[in-house]
Amino acid sequence: MHKAQAYFTIAYFTIVSGIPLDIGTKELADNGKQQAISEATFGRIKVTKKNKRYYIALSVKERLSVSTQLEILDEALHSLLDAALELQLETIAISRGPVGGVPWVNIKFKLRSIFSGSQIKILILKNEIIIPKEIERIQIVHENHTISISGHKGVTKTYARIKQKYFWPKIKTDVQNYIQNCRSCQTKKLVRLKPHQPTTITHTPSEAFDKISLDIVSPLPTIAIENSSILTIQDL
Repeated sequence: MHKAQAYFTIAYFTIVSGIPLDIGTKELADNGKQQAISEATFGRIKVTKKNKRYYIALSVKERLSVSTQLEILDEALHSLLDAALELQLETIAISRGPVGGVPWVNIKFKLRSIFSGSQIKILILKNEIIIPKEIERIQIVHENHTISISGHKGVTKTYARIKQKYFWPKIKTDVQNYIQNCRSCQTKKLVRLKPHQPTTITHTPSEAFDKISLDIVSPLPTIAIENSSILTIQDL
């Protein structure tokens, strides 16, 4: 008997070049956890390992423009079973949802029929709200604040990303505290200058055109008589 695994394996679906095909792959990509794959074989799998966790990519399409074939999907899932048996995996996690246009009911049927004769457990991730442990929360904030492809997000966007998947008391406060102490954000923080003029006390006009406001709208496209500005006058 081999030891129980502390980290379950994540299986996800891609095209040969690695572009996501299912919800699970897109979430991995959004959080910078999708493992780069090269020389992937159509209808086969690619196994990578990071931080004691296996990631298994199932390449079930050659291009986004073509339909996902059930026969290819079947081949890839059988390859997944072979790899799981060879690596002595106990649990494989797969996100619930369609794969490249193939409905989830078809995916579920194939998983059940292919893995029914093995002791391998298939963990279906329903993408529901998770209440993480307190020691995990700072890392979750970090992962959702620091996005590799678009830099550091602000409080509002970081909070919005986190609450899609997680809940714990005072999430926004934790996000604010983390970002306030983010060295990169503080270094690049812009000093916003207020362009407004100081407020002055004025009197109420007693008759028409006692007080007017003038403004110039410019530059505008030049017209035939070579004018490119508009002078506006408003009776206050």
